[in-house]
Amino acid sequence: EMNSLYAANPSVGEKLGGARSGVIAAGVDLRALFHRGRGGEVEASLAECRRRVGDSRNPMEQVWLNYCVTVVRARQGDASGALEHGRQSLEWSMQLQNLWFRVLGHAARGQGFFSAGRLDEALEQLEQARVLSIDRNVSKGFAVRAVLPLLSATQLRRGDIDAACAAAKHGVELSRSMGY
Repeated sequence: EMNSLYAANPSVGEKLGGARSGVIAAGVDLRALFHRGRGGEVEASLAECRRRVGDSRNPMEQVWLNYCVTVVRARQGDASGALEHGRQSLEWSMQLQNLWFRVLGHAARGQGFFSAGRLDEALEQLEQARVLSIDRNVSKGFAVRAVLPLLSATQLRRGDIDAACAAAKHGVELSRSMGY
């Protein structure tokens, strides 16, 4: 539905949400494709997201685009691409007062560092994302789906099994309390 609305009016959502809904929809498609095992369609969806953002100077759209590219590149094993787009996502997010986009920026940067095996730096960024999303109550749902699993994986790769278990348990408890 968001894609249909965007096709009819590309500016839809910009005044209300700060970012055009069609840009957000293009990025959401990526997660759905991965979850459904349709990774071959990811590049086309990513190209559409890039096309929709174009040369937009809207920080929210740039944070979202770079977050999406970071996740895709990390899943594809492209550590340098994940690092660069994670850096860009965080850089754009720091221009905003909106904490939700800062969570995305820190999560993207953490994903990039994780992908490159720079685990201490990943941990630092993911802790920032955790604090904002959970402690500051910005987006507990995003923390459950993205931040805590990556935080747990980072701790596990670092060899700290207790910390990895604690992050995973926190995610399970939080998701149950939210009715997930």
